[in-house]
Amino acid sequence: MKKHYSPKAIVVNEGPIRNGDGYIAMRNFPTPKNCIRLAAPKDIQEFGQQLYSAFRLGDKLGLQRIYIVSPRNNDFGAAIKDRIERASNAFNV
Repeated sequence: MKKHYSPKAIVVNEGPIRNGDGYIAMRNFPTPKNCIRLAAPKDIQEFGQQLYSAFRLGDKLGLQRIYIVSPRNNDFGAAIKDRIERASNAFNV
């Protein structure tokens, strides 16, 4: 089985957002103060398309953590959540 890309940063989706975190969320979610927006997809399809490039950008910037606001659960959202879980080295469900 082919291994999914895994960012060097810790990937989280719950708990407090910290200063300096990378941030991935739908466009309608504002970027928290002192966070670095890595992706702002307009819809769930764009979320899936931009996820790995956002992870790579976080690595390029040397981020320690990437905070993700996961898309809501539907069939495509579940597939994206699965990608996040496979790609992360410390994903909090």
